[in-house]
Amino acid sequence: RNKLSLREWVMKLYFYLISSSSRLVISQPYLRWNEVIQMSWKIRKIGIFENFNQDFHLYYEVDFAKRIELFQNLAGNFHDNIFYKLLPILLPSCYLECYEDIEVLSKRFNSLNVKHLFTSTSLLYSNPVIRVYLSNRINIEIHNRFHGGGYRIFKNYWSERYEKSISTKCYTFGNPFKEEDQSTFLSPNISLKNIKKKKNINVLVLLSSSPKYVTGFHGYPVSSRSRKWDRETFNFLKEIQNIKLTIKLPTDLGWANEFNNQIKKIAKCKGYDFVKTQNSGIELIKKSNLVIFNAVGTGFLESLGMNIPTICIYDKDTYTFNEKFMNYVEKFKRHKIIHNSTNSICSFLDEINGDYKTWWSNEDLQKILREFQMDYYQIDIDWKKN
Repeated sequence: RNKLSLREWVMKLYFYLISSSSRLVISQPYLRWNEVIQMSWKIRKIGIFENFNQDFHLYYEVDFAKRIELFQNLAGNFHDNIFYKLLPILLPSCYLECYEDIEVLSKRFNSLNVKHLFTSTSLLYSNPVIRVYLSNRINIEIHNRFHGGGYRIFKNYWSERYEKSISTKCYTFGNPFKEEDQSTFLSPNISLKNIKKKKNINVLVLLSSSPKYVTGFHGYPVSSRSRKWDRETFNFLKEIQNIKLTIKLPTDLGWANEFNNQIKKIAKCKGYDFVKTQNSGIELIKKSNLVIFNAVGTGFLESLGMNIPTICIYDKDTYTFNEKFMNYVEKFKRHKIIHNSTNSICSFLDEINGDYKTWWSNEDLQKILREFQMDYYQIDIDWKKN
């Protein structure tokens, strides 16, 4: 079942009232709602914001509760194969079961004269209507902006390959590499205003429930490696000494309850604080003296892009980085930005004893960071204007 909120209905009505053209459609642009309102007025004569989202209620031919039951039975199996464990959920595809119904829904958008579609998340993670809509049209140029921390970093990243294969043009957060002939740079939508104001968070810990890019589908932790890394995260939070942490949990969704409950137990014993999961990670990073991540992802890039003192502890036995990013990983290890164990990160925090600014201001570290930003996360302070 898919149900639009009142805000979505009001915004959809607003877009159709002000826009005089649908040749350019912007869908799931990875912008805040107020930024969408501002930009929709600027492009009203050439395009429209439309997420192809609508109310619908479809009925699966196979009882999904039965699939979940089968999944739970297999989840405890010693055989560590994510495809085997997810088989009851992924096959047959629930979208294929309802394909004809979704196709009918997609026809409601036939009146749009779409020639160019710009998106950041529609191709994989939005509702299925837009994907069915696009699959029936061969004359629409797809302009896809990479939106996650795994892009251009991992050696094999299936979603990146898929999006590249169907897009007319891709937009990256850093300068395109030589082999990326269909790509061009487009700045992240981050404002650096207020970033130098007094910080009210000493050490922020932005948690991921798993190194999801390589061990899960849509963020669901499914392998024993993921469980092992969860335990490493718990151990880090237990072992850290004399530092008051502020923690942001990965999600409030039910599948993360086990992980979240364990974190809450540790935090209660250690006296750590929490911020709401709905809070913007970017805005929290701006307010922090130091940010710690337990996985390499979007937040890690955002923090480095804003030049905030950043530390990441990651599972070296899980990730397989491409050669270019691996060069930065080795440099980051040398400057203690990246760590592979609880002992390493705790020892370093004891060593610098809260003087994050002196460590981060190191000339060689800043030189490496500027190079990294050019390649992976350049922020244009005038991104809205440009």
